[in-house]
Amino acid sequence: MNSQLPKKMKQDAIVEALFEVRFDSSDIGEVVVGRLNDIGSWADYPSVRLPQADIPERIRSADPAFKYVPTIEKTSPDKTRSIRIGSRVISYHVYEPYPGGDCFEKELNNMVACLFDKIKDIQINRLGFRYVNFLTASKHDINGLNDLSLNLSVGGEQLIDNVNLAFMENASDKHVVVSKLASPQFLQPGGSIPTDLIAVIDIDVFTPDTYISNDISSLNEWISQARVYEKANFFSFFSDELKTSLVEE
Repeated sequence: MNSQLPKKMKQDAIVEALFEVRFDSSDIGEVVVGRLNDIGSWADYPSVRLPQADIPERIRSADPAFKYVPTIEKTSPDKTRSIRIGSRVISYHVYEPYPGGDCFEKELNNMVACLFDKIKDIQINRLGFRYVNFLTASKHDINGLNDLSLNLSVGGEQLIDNVNLAFMENASDKHVVVSKLASPQFLQPGGSIPTDLIAVIDIDVFTPDTYISNDISSLNEWISQARVYEKANFFSFFSDELKTSLVEE
């Protein structure tokens, strides 16, 4: 499957890529946050206390809506990396310019190794791997959704703009993939949105509800396979002709 997929685009569309791990352990929540906060790779990053930190730990632990929320965020000085940490969750985020898939995976493997080193009796409950892509007219030579590999119609009338599409598939017994495509009109106001934005493609790969693991090698294997599913679903939105013009040889 890897050999059939393009390596990368000439002009990256990725504005954010992230990996999230939700877990349980017997350690006190504040101790977990402190240990993860002091990991060498990001120990010196400036920290910000997130609003959900004001909710007492005991309440967060009892409420499914808050159990896996981060309470601090650490951001690299150049703003290209951030780490969000909670008593039962850690997520690693990279922003533009995207460093490349191999580099990102290496950083995630390091994060997983540090997590298992700091939390001895850890049980992993969920993994999530997500890429958010902005397709623009200037970078990607597309003028509308009709330039993509889409065939959407309702009542016999084809939809060519103002689209908000989502679909899900079970790619394996450990990988669920949700693919979303949206016109700019469906984005929340705020943030840096290009004026020539044509579409947002959001690919989210995650584990099923039954997933449990405490094996570091299986997590790294999951990440590698998630990358394949993410890339395959992203490029499925492109016609062969468009891939030829946008993808590196």
